[in-house]
Amino acid sequence: MTTELIIFAAILVISVIVHVVLWWDSKKQYKAVMKEFQVLSERMKQLEANYDDMDGVLDAADEDVERIGREIDTLRSALFLGKRKPNLDN
Repeated sequence: MTTELIIFAAILVISVIVHVVLWWDSKKQYKAVMKEFQVLSERMKQLEANYDDMDGVLDAADEDVERIGREIDTLRSALFLGKRKPNLDN
């Protein structure tokens, strides 16, 4: 009976040691993953800020393109109105 208790105690001690080692390893991996997550989160915030800046630049460029298009249309209409139009009655 004592040999069974000694074997049981040895298995129990080994089990506890294995669980402690695995817990320690998982805790270390968790810290590494959380640190990487924080770095990625910061990078994501920087990219969002850059996206907002680029969005503003693109909006300004679109407004400039629209303004230039209106000016071209105005110049075309001024050029075509200045010419005599052929008239069928003449």
